[in-house]
Amino acid sequence: MVPTLAEPGYLVTKVVAVDADSGHNAWLAYYVLQATDPGLLSLGLRTGEVRITRALADEDAALHRLPVSVQDGGQPRCQPLWFCT
Repeated sequence: MVPTLAEPGYLVTKVVAVDADSGHNAWLAYYVLQATDPGLLSLGLRTGEVRITRALADEDAALHRLPVSVQDGGQPRCQPLWFCT
């Protein structure tokens, strides 16, 4: 649950993925595929941190869906999918 007075930059959660490779092949990149409200949450490309990008408003939905894809640096790329709600 996110406090209603949470300010922009507030850490909501963190997506964590692990790759058994080493070096460049183990670098992970996190991507939002299609958010419920694209202007409300941001996802750190390398950190996986989900943060609020603007102040919450009374008309904001109580539940948001944030499908996240994580891509490794290997060839071929491994790209699993997670859903954060």
